[in-house]
Amino acid sequence: MPRTKDDYVFFWRTTDRAGWAAQWYKHAPFTATVELPAPYGECTFAFPTAEHWMMAQKALLFGDLDAFWLVVGVEDPIPGPAGSDDARMRTYVDRQSPPGPKAAKALGRAVRGFDEQVWERERERVVREGNLEKFRQNAREREMLLGTGERMIVEASPRDRIWGVGFKEENAMRNRERWGLNLLGKALMEVRAIMRAEAEAEEA
Repeated sequence: MPRTKDDYVFFWRTTDRAGWAAQWYKHAPFTATVELPAPYGECTFAFPTAEHWMMAQKALLFGDLDAFWLVVGVEDPIPGPAGSDDARMRTYVDRQSPPGPKAAKALGRAVRGFDEQVWERERERVVREGNLEKFRQNAREREMLLGTGERMIVEASPRDRIWGVGFKEENAMRNRERWGLNLLGKALMEVRAIMRAEAEAEEA
């Protein structure tokens, strides 16, 4: 059955009606525990946008700890001895001063040791995991996501044919057969399905 524009939720900029879906959207920071290589171990960080999570994970994936610390905004990381229960050594939430999402993206693009094939294999998982935490920990944004029902979520970025479709909202429908991958939109729909299943499980 052919789709109409009403069957889609388009977004691109954070100021759009559905700007809450964007990677750069500044929600209340979500926290997550990240496994770092020795001598740091498991550490907890706050992420002000999903973009920060994505670029921090990209840096870790390729072993660029310098880029990771810059993305999360930690100047003097404290090595934690194995088995330490000292929360100060494992939690950085109150010690972070992260850059804006644009700077975080630039840091992620410049990670050392980058391998395109590895990133293509891992990128969707990384973005899905970050958005899961974003929506799990932010009730307002979660309501917005669940409120999209079964509509197809589309990043209508004219500049991005990987995470988006390569067309602005006003041009998207008439170029439907030429859309890019829309990986961010697909990740958000996967997160929506998980959020819905979790909500139903709580009500059962």
